[in-house]
Amino acid sequence: VAVDNANTNGFRGLCLSPEDLAISKLVAARPKDLDFVGVLLRERIVSPAALEALASRVPGLGAAGQDRLLAHIRRLSSAPMREP
Repeated sequence: VAVDNANTNGFRGLCLSPEDLAISKLVAARPKDLDFVGVLLRERIVSPAALEALASRVPGLGAAGQDRLLAHIRRLSSAPMREP
């Protein structure tokens, strides 16, 4: 959903679904992004099944990129909860 009104001072903000945000973080795959997605999964804000379904639809990744996303999703969804 795009947000573009008088309060945004000429800028457009995008409000992503939690699943879209998680996929973008998985593509970036920085440690902090993977930690973030791990929390989304542990808190059940996103489900592994929803992320796996989206992973197959990310344009430009190719088979190796999709395999990498699926590996991240599976690893993060089975990881034990870490202490803060």
